[in-house]
Amino acid sequence: MIKLSLFEKGIAFVSITLLVQLAFVLALALLLRHSHEQVQHERTVREIISQLNKLSGSVDNASVGLTQQVMSPDAPDSEEFKRSYKQYLDRIPEQMHTLETLTKGTRRYKEMMELSETIGSGLQAIDKFRTAAISHSPQRDYLAMVLKDVLLTKTRQVNGLLESFEYDQQAEVKAESQSYDAVLYFLGLGVFANVLLAVFLMVAFTRGIAAKVDRIRANSVRLSAGVPLQAPLENAHDELGQLDSSFHEMAEFLSQSIRREQALITNAVDVILSLDKTGICLDVNPAVSVVFGINPDMIIGRRFLDIMKDEHSETTLDLLLRAVDQTEPVEAENQMKRKDGSLIECAWSARWSPEDKALFCVIHDISQRKQIERLKRDFVSMVSHDLRAPLSSIQLIMQNAVRGIYGTLPGAANERITMATQSIERLINLVNGLLSMEKLESGELELDFVGVRADGVVIPAVHLMQGLASKQGVELTIREHSNPYFYGDSERLIQVLVNLLSNAIKFSPENTPVEVSVTDSGTAVRFSVADKGRGVPAGLETKIFDRFQQVSASDDSKLGGSGLGLSICKAIVERHGGTIGVHSNNGRGSVFWFELPTASSDDSETDDDV
Repeated sequence: MIKLSLFEKGIAFVSITLLVQLAFVLALALLLRHSHEQVQHERTVREIISQLNKLSGSVDNASVGLTQQVMSPDAPDSEEFKRSYKQYLDRIPEQMHTLETLTKGTRRYKEMMELSETIGSGLQAIDKFRTAAISHSPQRDYLAMVLKDVLLTKTRQVNGLLESFEYDQQAEVKAESQSYDAVLYFLGLGVFANVLLAVFLMVAFTRGIAAKVDRIRANSVRLSAGVPLQAPLENAHDELGQLDSSFHEMAEFLSQSIRREQALITNAVDVILSLDKTGICLDVNPAVSVVFGINPDMIIGRRFLDIMKDEHSETTLDLLLRAVDQTEPVEAENQMKRKDGSLIECAWSARWSPEDKALFCVIHDISQRKQIERLKRDFVSMVSHDLRAPLSSIQLIMQNAVRGIYGTLPGAANERITMATQSIERLINLVNGLLSMEKLESGELELDFVGVRADGVVIPAVHLMQGLASKQGVELTIREHSNPYFYGDSERLIQVLVNLLSNAIKFSPENTPVEVSVTDSGTAVRFSVADKGRGVPAGLETKIFDRFQQVSASDDSKLGGSGLGLSICKAIVERHGGTIGVHSNNGRGSVFWFELPTASSDDSETDDDV
């Protein structure tokens, strides 16, 4: 079986139609040509008949004129003679020549030549008779009889030819009429046959296409309805067959994707649901039965947030609905009730879908994490409190021993006790840092926000660190600034700046400056501490603000750092609504900075005396 594409089938059908039409036009042209030849032949016969009549008339007129002239007293060469029959004698050769030309190559040509001989004999007889009549020759009567016989022969031949040509003319007219009818019949039959062929080919072409298109359309409806597709088209090697094959492959791929997606949602541990703008649940995955102990059918169509604690329901909904006007997901935490009345800690993540007009949410049970955090905070708080008191006592005893309160100690013992005192001091600083960090993260550390001038933070911090700077041989400087106004907790901000200055002094070479600068952009105040130290390696600019992160592992033993200072600074700055960071050229110094929002001008005027 020949395998053709739709394009090739279309070309084949059009070619067949064109070939049939070409054959029809060719046959019609042949018929028209034959009809034209018949018309031309009929016109020739008509012309021959006309010329024969003219020739016969000319001969008869010449004979009558000759008879009249013979009996007339005028001379044969008179003007009367020329007017009477000389003009007819001059026409006869021309007319005879015309007849010979018209009949040349036809079956009547031989008869026409016999007539030509008879006419020639007649002309000779006329001339002889005229000469004898003029000279009154005794042969006049004989020549008159000869001329009469010639004229009779001419008349008989002309009449015979006329009858033959008139018969031919009638036959040609009849044939011409039949040919005309045949042309009309063939034309009608050809048009009908072409229309019938075109309709047949169109039906044959479109019927196969329509059946395949209907199958593909039905499959598309089945796909959208989730119903299994009809079997693929058999023996379909054209473009529609390829489309049907591709459609089945696409349907299988979509089916697999939907199964995987459904399996992912069905087997997800977290609750996945969609809400409308009023909080009505549109759909939810089976995980809601495990997390909240509620059947999904009991939730769909109802306000999902009704199963929350009452005091959190509307607040959480308002927070989630902020996602309608945002492109980024909205996150929130709250407590929700299970079916048995127990509470669980939940973390929400929601994103609004403009196409679906729905809020898609993921709820993760963080009860265990929250419990661990609480236990960790309690443990850190307990350990810190239980360690700080005995460590402080040991530190006091060690310091007294170094001062000689308990007597003079040997040199080696004094050195060892001094090292132990430094270690205890580091432990106390570490405990204090852990306590501060936990208070900041848990929100237990309250900040006292008041109107502050930049110098109220910079000058105290520099004074506190002046002794360490002098000991390290580092010069502390303050760049001139506009002393901008802002809101914040000055004591905590001094703690941040002191920590940044302490790090800068520790890591600065001797006889190098550490500069503090303040800039006001109109919307934020930036505090910067620049040094000429080793800088921060690339890739660590953000990590050093995490807990227990230091540039080098040896920094802890050499410089006594705990790795909590910068993380505490970050927490304090973020509690102020600001940001903190570092710009560093590795090996050529670094600039640590933090930015805080500025106060409005009205606030500045009101609290200018603070």
